[in-house]
Amino acid sequence: MMGGSKRLRRRSRWADEATPQSACLPQEMVAEILGRLPVKPVLRFRSVCKAWRSTIDEPSFAGAHLQHQPSSLLIFPCSEDDDYSSRSKRSNSISLYRWAQGMPAASLVQAADMPPEHYWNPDHHVLAHCDGLVLVHTGAKVHLLNPAARQAAALPWSPGSERPQANLPFRGGHQALGLGRDPRAGTYKVARFFYRLLYYHHDDASRYSYGLATGMEVLTLGGCGCGCGCWREIAAQPPFPAIPDRTATHVKGSLLWAPDERRGEAPGFLRLSLEDEAVGVTPPPPCEPRLDYATTGLAELRGELCVARMAAGRVLEMWMADDAVRPRWERRYAIRVADPLRPGRPRPVALLDHDATIVMHDVGWTAYAYHPPTRGFQEIRLETIDYNRGDHPSGAIRCFSHFVLIPYRESLLPVVHKPSSLT
Repeated sequence: MMGGSKRLRRRSRWADEATPQSACLPQEMVAEILGRLPVKPVLRFRSVCKAWRSTIDEPSFAGAHLQHQPSSLLIFPCSEDDDYSSRSKRSNSISLYRWAQGMPAASLVQAADMPPEHYWNPDHHVLAHCDGLVLVHTGAKVHLLNPAARQAAALPWSPGSERPQANLPFRGGHQALGLGRDPRAGTYKVARFFYRLLYYHHDDASRYSYGLATGMEVLTLGGCGCGCGCWREIAAQPPFPAIPDRTATHVKGSLLWAPDERRGEAPGFLRLSLEDEAVGVTPPPPCEPRLDYATTGLAELRGELCVARMAAGRVLEMWMADDAVRPRWERRYAIRVADPLRPGRPRPVALLDHDATIVMHDVGWTAYAYHPPTRGFQEIRLETIDYNRGDHPSGAIRCFSHFVLIPYRESLLPVVHKPSSLT
């Protein structure tokens, strides 16, 4: 009896010592502290106690946590093995690295197996992003990743992902995807513009003409009982085609694609509202001469829509607007670039938190950092960054073909979503 009493006292003392000190803290303060930590320790702290797990698993916590995470870059360095100049060189994985300006090395955040069904092309933006989630499309297959949480899921197949049969030479891809958040429902959606049909014919006088049919479909993540949801084609048809394989830009609940003017002149950017899934047009900035959409960069920079283009006299123009539906364009930056070769096709990528540096990327190995307060403009040689894969079997990358860059913040959002609140 005495021994049992001692054991009981020892258990009670152990339980008191195991009780987290946060039991004395208000739950709001615990949430505030946890919300400022990186993803990895937050996931580890779920096992501390039921109260912490409940706080972390609350849908609103993921949104609050995201707002405290610093901005950085996510880099997909394509090595020579990923260049696919021959089928024998095809790789079965994609490796994503997190890097911030000033860091000598990039850290591997996720390596996932996903064999490509077409060649990676530096002109093709194969990554889309929203709130720490990354969309990767490799032909007919679409993958959703959360690099910080090391989560990955393949989205359901759709007929729209299949390349159409065409008797006209069909260069490049046939689809353009986007990822964004419906601000009204709090859900995340993937949208796909696709060519349904492309054909040509000629008459007895050897005059040639062509026709095409396009479509738009949407998948709501976690939207139905089958897990990732299912694709559904929207009723409205795109008024003009988008550039294939160039992912959409997400701005305040809208997805914007650059138009493919090889099929005819377009009045602006193709826009899809994620709230009501209506298709519209976002007018371009009033620049002269008119935009060449194929060489124009489009991005979201801290809530604003940004269009970048090279104007006459080697001037890099950056037009900004606070709304994607009825934009009021302002030419905020006009940067004279001394080098006649770079950047040839600037694409804004991110606006970094710590010093308001705007990062741009051209096709190839070089990114550019512009610091508005000092008007400093400098190159970032992406191939000189140390891409140490750590425990990855192939070790460090040494030979590159090109790079893909997107903005990035660590996120707790799961790859299959419940509605969330972002404050």
